[in-house]
Amino acid sequence: RLIEGESLLNDGTAIVLYTLFAKAVAVGEIEGGAFGVIISFFKTCAIGIAAGLIVGYIAVAILRCIFNDAVAEITVTIAAAYCTFYIAEGLFH
Repeated sequence: RLIEGESLLNDGTAIVLYTLFAKAVAVGEIEGGAFGVIISFFKTCAIGIAAGLIVGYIAVAILRCIFNDAVAEITVTIAAAYCTFYIAEGLFH
């Protein structure tokens, strides 16, 4: 489990950094050079964590009401992951 979690963290960090540097170089959306990219990285991480915590809290509250229904549990879990992505992307674009 530790290796899987560490791998997901590395992949997510690489995607965020690639996106930020691509915007900084190609489009010029990020001002301030390397310092601007670093600030944008931490801002992206903070918003992603906040969105994940909020949606996760709501999902856990819903899952507590569901008893022994695998389809409903899987549906709520997948919907929570997608909603977190949708909210975080909406805040950035």
